[in-house]
Amino acid sequence: MHLLFLDLETTGLDPELDDVLEVGWILTEGADLRPIGSYQATVRQYWSGTGIGSRPAVAAPVEAMHTDSGLWVDVEKAHWLPQAIEGVTLDALQGLAPGTVMLAGYSVHFDREFLRRIMPTLHRFLSHRIVDVSTVRTLFWSTREGDSGSRKAHRALADCEESRRELLRYMPYLGQRLADCA
Repeated sequence: MHLLFLDLETTGLDPELDDVLEVGWILTEGADLRPIGSYQATVRQYWSGTGIGSRPAVAAPVEAMHTDSGLWVDVEKAHWLPQAIEGVTLDALQGLAPGTVMLAGYSVHFDREFLRRIMPTLHRFLSHRIVDVSTVRTLFWSTREGDSGSRKAHRALADCEESRRELLRYMPYLGQRLADCA
């Protein structure tokens, strides 16, 4: 079983209008979610490199989140285009059968919609199944008192690693090994 824990940092929530600022992923193998590859890149924007003031207007929480994480500064220096990032990712998946790699992470249905537009070949390569760690967390904690302890860093690779580790914590409670679902 292979999972691609993927996270996108974006300028907003609309996959048709908003821009992807950063892509990160961790490719895992087996029910123990053993990492076998990872990648992170900030995405070059048509507006980057022309000064901070040229950025598109974004919602205040998005502005604060990307300022606090340092992402805006990194985007200004970015040189990767989405097509190149898609190529690196597909190269990492080489040797795996199309449709067998499941997308995983926090609210990955959101990321999947962006992939459909900016990385269509990767989108088609991935399985139709997804492992949404946010949903697993909600189901798990709805039956218990306490807090999941999840704290997103709002940087793509760090968020991928956090979602991988969180899913690992839930694996003993699933009752059926995730690998049996593939």
